[in-house]
Amino acid sequence: MRSPARRITAPRPIVASRRSRSRRRVAPMAVATLVLALSTPLAPRLAGEASASPARPAALAPTGGAAALSHPAVGVALTTDGNGAWVVGSDGAIMTYGDATFLGSMGGHLLASPIVGIAATPTGRGYWLVASDGGIFSFGDAAFHGSMGGHRLDRPIVGIASTPSGQGYWCVASDGGIFSFGDAAFHGSMGGRPLVRPIVGMASTPGGHGYWTVASDGGIFAFGDAGFYGSMGGTALVAPIVGISAMLDGHGYRLVGADGGVFSFGDATFAGRGAPSSSTGPVVGLSTGPGGIYQMVTTSGTIVALVAETTIAPADLMLSGINQARAAAGVAPVAPDTALGSIASTWSGTLASTGTLLHQDLSALLASSLSSYHALGEILYDGPASSPPQAAVDAWMASPDHRTIMLSSAYSLVGVGTTTVGGTIYAVVDFGAH
Repeated sequence: MRSPARRITAPRPIVASRRSRSRRRVAPMAVATLVLALSTPLAPRLAGEASASPARPAALAPTGGAAALSHPAVGVALTTDGNGAWVVGSDGAIMTYGDATFLGSMGGHLLASPIVGIAATPTGRGYWLVASDGGIFSFGDAAFHGSMGGHRLDRPIVGIASTPSGQGYWCVASDGGIFSFGDAAFHGSMGGRPLVRPIVGMASTPGGHGYWTVASDGGIFAFGDAGFYGSMGGTALVAPIVGISAMLDGHGYRLVGADGGVFSFGDATFAGRGAPSSSTGPVVGLSTGPGGIYQMVTTSGTIVALVAETTIAPADLMLSGINQARAAAGVAPVAPDTALGSIASTWSGTLASTGTLLHQDLSALLASSLSSYHALGEILYDGPASSPPQAAVDAWMASPDHRTIMLSSAYSLVGVGTTTVGGTIYAVVDFGAH
């Protein structure tokens, strides 16, 4: 009988080229485990429809920045762990909630045009504000990469999204025009094309190779590697759509209406809707965090957080833990990658069927199915399926070799795969870069 003790195997170091390199091994150590839960795609939920799973709504209390907004809130951005948020008013004032840190604002400054959106950096230590004239205001570790301020626009800017590296951003106008800055690549737009209703927001894919824009009638326009999972276009809505938020794995998104109605597509889960009142004002924005949490903000700056308890994916929590560790080390986050995820999932099944912890041949993968990648790294573990994901991250961080791979700036992508057999879970985390 196998020992119930949790194990970690020697990590595979960075592979800088497709040539084989020697591997170092470390002594086994105790680790915790992770369950990778795949959410079943849900049909869109109409405004007012009851949740099929238990929900935990919670109103967050402000912790810093402006004591109250003197102008309507126009956007919200979550911290990396989902336990805090920044809310921005049309005058550029910032309110912080939970563990969000106040890093500055445009409140009290003369603006040429109102603020219309906010985007946080991947590290959670900075944010950008964007005005309707395309002006960009950077705070914390958010770097300024350019703006449309002072340039003629056919239609006003309505939203902003960050690249996964935090070294660039996109802005979208109400006619669907896209403006790219820094390392943000242009993947297409609706600019110059007829729209039934104006664009009201955008969201980017985890790898930064695509994005979605959404119109006020719920129409979705996908560009680059952004998949189309459905829309509300052509469906009668109680209230207009005001925002979009993508899932962390890039395989789904949520739309939110001004009345708090939430519409889920792809693997986005539904945990309930908001209930704005005359005192809070209508909903104006939505943001998604790890573990199935999503938060919406009303014009008064009130935030309501919703979590689908039965649909929380531990993989999201593990990815969040890894990226928090990278952020603490000053390293850019890794984004979920479909190919790496498939490789990791397949290998975890192999480990589970054989009861072993052996690395796959990374050099062979670089020469075949992953030939477009120039670096790969892998870490493995097994243990009781009930162990919390963060404990695994902590254990890897405690091992120098594993920590080196987790925090390596050579990697920008990641795939996580797990298989559970007889109460033991086998996990594979593959890091890579193109």
